[in-house]
Amino acid sequence: MFAVSEDGTRIAYEVVGTGRPLVLLHGFTADHTIWREVGYVERLVAFGRQLILIDGRGHGRSDKPHVPDWYDLGRCATDVAAVLDDIGAVDADICGHSLGGTIALAFAAHYRNRVRSLVVNGAHPFGQDLRLLRAAVNVGMEPWISYLRTENWPLTDGNVRQLRCNDLEALRACVALDRADRSAPLVSFDRPILAISGEADPLCRKVRDFAAFAGADYFELAGCNHFQAFLAVDPVCARMEEFLSLL
Repeated sequence: MFAVSEDGTRIAYEVVGTGRPLVLLHGFTADHTIWREVGYVERLVAFGRQLILIDGRGHGRSDKPHVPDWYDLGRCATDVAAVLDDIGAVDADICGHSLGGTIALAFAAHYRNRVRSLVVNGAHPFGQDLRLLRAAVNVGMEPWISYLRTENWPLTDGNVRQLRCNDLEALRACVALDRADRSAPLVSFDRPILAISGEADPLCRKVRDFAAFAGADYFELAGCNHFQAFLAVDPVCARMEEFLSLL
């Protein structure tokens, strides 16, 4: 299915399961299928949630603009709103990893009343220099694939095919501009937040700082890097289920 965002960008999405809606937003270079691939979909559907799996702009089957300004986080937030409008959902629990977590935070800042709760893994709302991501995709996908392997992501043949199918110009546009600080609207955010980080993630300190100033629940995965904290499906889902059950 497709929704059309405010600027005309088509955003692909899939709905799975029944129950309260839970939006899942993937990381950079992935697409919505990664949630099924590593086990989140089966686990969270069994938990009784309706999952809205979105391909972020520039990824998967969504439109892939080649202009950096079209990846402004405000625009990405309107993509999520467009999908919720398309399925007739007034609000939802919003969950994202890495880039998806950053978009989840932007959505919360722009559409506070459409957020029931927020779960972010490996993401924060502070400014961020993206030069390493720019360098990673500057010459093609193979260095990025190699990097994921050095970070102990057990890539399947299907993962590698998906990564190689990315539109490189769209990915480069996606990370062409550094991220500005967008923390101010979240200081007084009045919805429950669960912030998750791997202990060995270079972003861990900033995620921990975000959790402290936002009054969020914080869950740290010992010994996990940025990607392993996403792949730790059982402990992450167990913590998410505990968190969501209290709402």
